[in-house]
Amino acid sequence: MCTVALKIDPKNGQALATRGHAKNALGDHHDAVTDCTEALEINPKHVDALLVRGGAKSRLGDHGGAAADFMIP
Repeated sequence: MCTVALKIDPKNGQALATRGHAKNALGDHHDAVTDCTEALEINPKHVDALLVRGGAKSRLGDHGGAAADFMIP
């Protein structure tokens, strides 16, 4: 569903964050970070994207990056 929404509107930050969440839940942590980073480029205060990206970074062993994401602006 998110991929379809992104074909219509590639700058849909919510769709990117949601897709990142799904990828993270499926164990695709690298792509989750990528999607959430794109969402944050659109809206740097997107809380869901920060939390999902932080979780994905943690699972990848980037604990410093995860901690930075969890420090919501």
